[in-house]
Amino acid sequence: LRWARQHELQYQGKTLRFYPDLSVALSKKRATFKNIKTMLYQKGIRFRFLYPARLRFTHDGETFTFESAPEVEAFFERRINVTAAAG
Repeated sequence: LRWARQHELQYQGKTLRFYPDLSVALSKKRATFKNIKTMLYQKGIRFRFLYPARLRFTHDGETFTFESAPEVEAFFERRINVTAAAG
């Protein structure tokens, strides 16, 4: 798989792409972050997922990593929405 990701493969004129497979449980856990990802995107805050299901972003020069969606949503309401309302 590593070789396939580093090289372009063609089959009958179509480019083949390979992605790591995620379990159903992991996909569901990642899906719980959907709302907060939308809110971060709307505020212009870039984020990324860390394996297996952690969300990381930088705000006001600090980097934050969260294990659960409720945890990051509470942080968002406490720190980011307050900052936006004050500004």
